[in-house]
Amino acid sequence: MPNPLEELYKVCESAGTMVTAGWGFIGKVQKRFSQIREIRDRGGQQGTFFFLTYTSFLYVYGAALVLCGLAGLGVLVGGIAEIVKAPEGLPFLTPLFDNYAFHILALAILIFLIAVLNALSWIPILLLGWLPAKFLPLRQSAGWYNLWQFSVPLGEPKPLFNNRNGISSLADVAILKLQDGGPSNEDFAATPADLSLDERSNAALIGCLLEKEHGIRGWQRRKWQPFYAAIAAAEANEKKMVSPDFLIHLAGDVDFFGILVGEVNRRLPEGEPKVPDSAEARYDLSNAVRLLVKKYKGSARNIAFTWWSHKPNLRVAFNRSLAFTPFDVRSMVPQFLKLSVRWGIWPDVEPGNFIYPYGRNLAVLLFEKHAIVTLSTVKSFAFQEAGQLAVYRETMRRTVSRIRELLSASAKPQHREILARYPTEWQLAAAADFALWSYSSELKKTGGLKEWKLDDSGFVSRQGDTDNAKDDSEDSTLKEI
Repeated sequence: MPNPLEELYKVCESAGTMVTAGWGFIGKVQKRFSQIREIRDRGGQQGTFFFLTYTSFLYVYGAALVLCGLAGLGVLVGGIAEIVKAPEGLPFLTPLFDNYAFHILALAILIFLIAVLNALSWIPILLLGWLPAKFLPLRQSAGWYNLWQFSVPLGEPKPLFNNRNGISSLADVAILKLQDGGPSNEDFAATPADLSLDERSNAALIGCLLEKEHGIRGWQRRKWQPFYAAIAAAEANEKKMVSPDFLIHLAGDVDFFGILVGEVNRRLPEGEPKVPDSAEARYDLSNAVRLLVKKYKGSARNIAFTWWSHKPNLRVAFNRSLAFTPFDVRSMVPQFLKLSVRWGIWPDVEPGNFIYPYGRNLAVLLFEKHAIVTLSTVKSFAFQEAGQLAVYRETMRRTVSRIRELLSASAKPQHREILARYPTEWQLAAAADFALWSYSSELKKTGGLKEWKLDDSGFVSRQGDTDNAKDDSEDSTLKEI
């Protein structure tokens, strides 16, 4: 004769099955559905990759947990019928209680764990994650970054989704700025036409190194057009200081930094801040010159060439530029390559996708115009992770693509003039990038930013957020262009 206590214990286990399944569905899956719904309400686009590798699995988890809950209910009813000895019995449910209660409980726990850990999304992560980013365009997309953010078991996600309407609004602003004349102010370094290609490359490299030093050392803000012009014009002993011959024959005891800075300061327009002395900047520039002479015959132009090919390659140039401290993958490596291509240093290069240098002011604008959206719980971004930078660049690529689409479809003479002025994708991207950066700088000065800001730590943060920005889990190496 069955022991009533044992039967009651089995009934309690069945009830636990339903509680576990219900809690898993409501507490975890429903929260994730709410996050996706919030992103959608904000205009964010999931994209096919993210939907197939994350959102679709939420429906699988939910359906499986509901089925386990229904099975647990059947076990519970069958167990009660068994205990009270119902006269008619429940022949379809009592066997569930007698034979399958433990199986259903185990299955419910397994599905609950899969849902909590989001285990199904780790299948594509493991299958695709070992491939280098240069062989997998998906890993350079917003979908890949967001999949990682939502699939990490611990911590809250910090996703970045593109908003088609926000991108269109940004493109409209860029066209208005380009229509007014485009990047012609003194922050847009003009091509030094009187220099050779080797001299131009060295002027671009040295100028970008010193531009980076301004941010690191906290030097006074300046206009970059006269600054780069002064570097290009700097001479010593009637020789251009950026020429390979001058660098190769530079004596070891010569203070290159001191002579160059003296020449640059002498040539800067009145009112422009002078370049200050700095032992650290002197050390960085000396190392850069030493590397140029030792590995590249005194010319930064040679970093794009290999011994087996005489055709310049921007990916090779990107990877080699990382050795020039204090260059970084966020801003100055892309800035140097952008400047080099725009100055025609590698006339035969295949630029491919424009290399968007990260700019904090421009990142704020992407959020302010809702070209990028995130969850309301996210307060700040550092934009130092490879995935975050990839989303930033993808947003800019989509914006420029929309700009070209709008201009091509317009019969307005001013719009046709813009296309004629910037005939290639690269040229249009460089102009739009600078125009939007200038616009964002204007908004910052005039208090036009209402929702987002740059905090004291350089993080892109929400307005009114007084909490200290926390470091993201940074991966400072971005192996892509």
